[in-house]
Amino acid sequence: GSLFASTPHWNYEFIYKYTNGISVSQETTESHHTLNGTLYDIYSQVDGRNKWQGHSIFASVGRNVGEKGDITLSYTGRLNPKDKTASIGQNSYFGNSTSQKDGHDYLHYVDLTYTNGKGTKAGVSYMNYYDRGLQSLRVTDPEGAETSSLDYDGSQRVSTWWGYIDMSHNMGHGWTLTYGGNYTYTDTKNRQTQTTDLGNLEDESNESKLEEHDGNIYAGVMKSFWDGKLSLYASLKGNYYKANDYKKYALLPTTQVTWMPSQNHIFQLSYVMMKRYPGYWQTRDFASYRDAYSREEGNSGLRPETVHDATLNYILKGKYVLQLSYSRYGDCMLYQAYQSDKSLALIYKSQNINYSQTLNLTAVIPVTICKWWDMNATLNGWWESYKANNWNGLYFNRHKWTVLALLNNTFTLAKKPKLQANLTAFYRTPSIQGVIDMETNWGINASLRMTFLKDKATLSLGCDDMFQTLYPKMHVRLDGQNLDFIQGRYVNRSIYVRFSYKINGYKERSRQEVDTSRLGM
Repeated sequence: GSLFASTPHWNYEFIYKYTNGISVSQETTESHHTLNGTLYDIYSQVDGRNKWQGHSIFASVGRNVGEKGDITLSYTGRLNPKDKTASIGQNSYFGNSTSQKDGHDYLHYVDLTYTNGKGTKAGVSYMNYYDRGLQSLRVTDPEGAETSSLDYDGSQRVSTWWGYIDMSHNMGHGWTLTYGGNYTYTDTKNRQTQTTDLGNLEDESNESKLEEHDGNIYAGVMKSFWDGKLSLYASLKGNYYKANDYKKYALLPTTQVTWMPSQNHIFQLSYVMMKRYPGYWQTRDFASYRDAYSREEGNSGLRPETVHDATLNYILKGKYVLQLSYSRYGDCMLYQAYQSDKSLALIYKSQNINYSQTLNLTAVIPVTICKWWDMNATLNGWWESYKANNWNGLYFNRHKWTVLALLNNTFTLAKKPKLQANLTAFYRTPSIQGVIDMETNWGINASLRMTFLKDKATLSLGCDDMFQTLYPKMHVRLDGQNLDFIQGRYVNRSIYVRFSYKINGYKERSRQEVDTSRLGM
């Protein structure tokens, strides 16, 4: 639900959203695990059922102070009091298992922003996030007698302060100077307790703390030439990053060039260098168990990635697009599973490798077949490469070409009321991700959408991943690593019904989304 109100000097907005869902999953692993010269063939299957509910709240109040600018105070809350997962595992070597996970998380975000018409924007924000998860794992023999168990309790609390200022000035002769800076301080507290007699594990209880400082200052220039046919933007950012004892300084350039010789031809060239940071929970030494054989581990030595991204676009007549891009991730954070050489354990973990890189060519071609049929065709081909000198004691340098074809079809079935059908289909050739080989996969999504009551009401009915083919079969064949992954039924197929109604005069306002990419356990 949404409410908004405004006066000549004030505006108010309130949005509330409730979610409640159920998902079912199945994952099968065939592991041919060599340990101390002995080969163990371990087959495991985990069937899971997840139930969750959540509340999203957004509220804001804004004040227009005339020529002095606008001030906005906003609050974002995401409250998820229920997140339960029950799973049953079958393992040919360790026996069967049952797992019950119960979690909840809460996010509160407050933001104060000031903008004016002279090119100044400044703000300060505070975020508080809390996540707690409980797990009870029981392993049984074929007769159903309990042989081992694990009880786990973990929590994470993240507090973040962020302040920034961005300014721009007209320097004359068409030149514009932009400059500013921002600073983020994050305090993270993690706690983990486990009681177990599973394998060679021991009871443990530990706490950890992470203090992170991220500061940036930048300066850039903009200029248009030849009556706007050529435009240029270039900037340089100085970055300081500190996480406990880890410190790093970096200079991060950005360049954008646009050349428009005519309305029918546009060329865009860009280059950006940036940092990408790991999730807060990833950087602590935790262990979370899927069954008696498989577990997920954290990595306190995980470092940020350095990303280089270059893109060249050609746009013909405002609708046909040809894109060539290259991306390189130094110290690439790679999340993979590996068979331990110390024990019978399959470990999922994020680790830094030397780099990954991608060369990508994309063509987008919209086509009107007839009055009632519009099609958007996308053809994408890319070369992907991964290199690691020491990944769990192994070396690899892997690369592969992949092709993806995507067709998005829109059929107009009626005009009053407006009724449209959408059919999206894709096909992808074999690809790689780190040490994993992924087989060919394809997928089809379909939906119906009706707009009525003078375009105020919209009713949609659809199904994603109709034939349950989105997830490909995957395997690992690297020296002694020998794994097969099979995603089971009901992993991603979803059927949905959506209804929306716009009150007279309502226009959805643009708002900055809260970045939650580094949160969660």
